[in-house]
Amino acid sequence: MNVPPSPSPSYSRLRTPRLGWLRFSRVYLAADHLLLVDCSGFEERYRRILLADIEAIVIRRTISGGLMSLGLGFFGTSFLMLAWALGSGGLVIFGVLGVALLISLLFNILRGPTCSVSLKTRVQLHQVKAFSRLAASRRCVEQLLPLIQRAQAVPPSDPASDSTSTAADLASDARPSSSWAAPSGEPTPPSA
Repeated sequence: MNVPPSPSPSYSRLRTPRLGWLRFSRVYLAADHLLLVDCSGFEERYRRILLADIEAIVIRRTISGGLMSLGLGFFGTSFLMLAWALGSGGLVIFGVLGVALLISLLFNILRGPTCSVSLKTRVQLHQVKAFSRLAASRRCVEQLLPLIQRAQAVPPSDPASDSTSTAADLASDARPSSSWAAPSGEPTPPSA
């Protein structure tokens, strides 16, 4: 029996670059699911989540961006002050390090606040590491919401094809029954 191969889904990458030291995370969108890819060193982890299974998208603002800005600002100004105090001997090394750290601080501030994003399904809460900045995460969620709602939409039933529930059946179900019948195997109640 020859079974034709099923066509592989076409993926589009969501704009969520999360880069780090020797690791990155990405999110790909197919017609009916998301593919989460986490790479670190020589290991890649793939997780597929159906759009119909997503119950909630939780976006939580974190303080890691603020702490990073605080550290970059402190060390950048410290290196610049050290370069100024040492004069010409330390100006090149510490001055360049201080300016590089302050430029990194500027880029960190321009990227906006950091966040943590989780996808809640019936089974568990999936941490999406690719979403790390609040503005970019909100844009991706706005892009995903219509697709999730469409995947979870219940198709309307056709009343003409549903012959089991007519108006007379619904009316007879609503009326209380005047006779009581005991289930088989149980004694009937005594009559008065």
